[in-house]
Amino acid sequence: MFGRNPQTLEVRMLLAADLAPAVFGGWDGPIVISTVTGTNQDAAFVTVNDSVFIDVGWGNFGDASTGGTYRVEVTLDGSIIAQNSSIPDTAPFTGFNFTDLSGTTLSLGSHTVQLKLDTNNQIAENDESNNTLTRTFDVLPPAVDDFGDAPDALVSGLMGGYPTLSADNGARHTLLSGFSLGTQIDIEPDAVTNINGLGDDASNLDDDDGVTINGIFSPGVISTVDVFVTNSAGAASPWLDAWIDFNRDGDWNDPDELVFSGTVIAGSNPIDILTPGGAASGASYARFRLHDGATGLPVDGPAPDGEVEDYVVSIAPARDWVYQGASPTQNAQGENVVPDNQVNGATQIVVAHPTDPNILYIGGVNGGIWKTTNATTLNPEWTPQTDFNESLSMGALAFDPTDGTFNSLAAGTAGYSSFAGVSGRRGLVYVTTDGGASWVNRGSAGLTAGNISGIAMRGNTIVVTSSTDGVFRSTDGGATFT
Repeated sequence: MFGRNPQTLEVRMLLAADLAPAVFGGWDGPIVISTVTGTNQDAAFVTVNDSVFIDVGWGNFGDASTGGTYRVEVTLDGSIIAQNSSIPDTAPFTGFNFTDLSGTTLSLGSHTVQLKLDTNNQIAENDESNNTLTRTFDVLPPAVDDFGDAPDALVSGLMGGYPTLSADNGARHTLLSGFSLGTQIDIEPDAVTNINGLGDDASNLDDDDGVTINGIFSPGVISTVDVFVTNSAGAASPWLDAWIDFNRDGDWNDPDELVFSGTVIAGSNPIDILTPGGAASGASYARFRLHDGATGLPVDGPAPDGEVEDYVVSIAPARDWVYQGASPTQNAQGENVVPDNQVNGATQIVVAHPTDPNILYIGGVNGGIWKTTNATTLNPEWTPQTDFNESLSMGALAFDPTDGTFNSLAAGTAGYSSFAGVSGRRGLVYVTTDGGASWVNRGSAGLTAGNISGIAMRGNTIVVTSSTDGVFRSTDGGATFT
């Protein structure tokens, strides 16, 4: 029997809240693998030529009621490289670390660092499950190549992954001093990628300095990039290949994505790039590869010299059609267009200058030939060329490619107006050799009165096709046709 006044015995046990690997301020993690002493920052990669420094930290977030100590070990590939057998389990400290352990070179392959807290289970904790932390890292061969830094699919969020890493046969170039894109080049044992295309810069030098991209790429618009080549090494045939992932599918394999492949010179190389009309808007990636050779390189694989640089590019959304002239968008055949009723009417043909994007010629079914010299502006100015010619009903128009100045063109007339029976004389040939300042009516000797549907000019040889009567040829500049 117990008495009426039982004694109460209070038993209290205070456990250490936790011993756990901890990240200290300025550290990349609780186990840091570095190649520079005193940094506490992870190296982008480690090679067999690097001295390896290991930093390990943990926290003691609580204390035990009875006091005491516990043991900590740090091992590298199973061998103890640091230990402490007298770490107190009580406050006031809340963290402890080993810094710059090892400081030696390691063999090629994988290596494992392990942090073991309270190895002899000397104190009781709230959580005994997190007392061991393991990190495995690779030691790579010595760096000999320059890599790109465009990301894989997981990083970019695009469907595919760019060939950048060694495992993907990434583009890589063996260093040739004095031959590079820009003035800087670095080497690494493997690519370092990130979403900004700057991983290569972070691993060593900021060497993406060879390409200047001016603004965004707009569908249907020509953009100019400048590529600077250093060639103090005297490479005989510097060759540049450039790609842009216009449809943003994570590769550079689609039509129109090889935007340049050809020889370049030391110094500045302006390159015009036409963005396809169907380009997908948003952030995408470009790759530029320079090497010494007579033909181009693929987007992946090795090269014995030169450099590869990857860039983030921006692609604008497709734009709506913008009125460009030379007639009103409504009632194009109407009158009262000032100052001289200069209306082209329905346009039958458009011809672009082979080298100057600002020069366009158009031919109307009843408005003659018109020319603009500022076609790339928002509102081009158009000038009528043939107002005083016998017929303004144009069916065909073409440059003479044998004229290196591109001032020679030939035109043929036809009755293609939707107004039945309302058109000028059909079957005439006009020629200009001064860029449209004057057009000479070569007549129609030997031609039938049919519509001229096509025309080609090579000096004094002119060939025309008729929509009804076949093919005709002149060898005297259009004076006679057979």
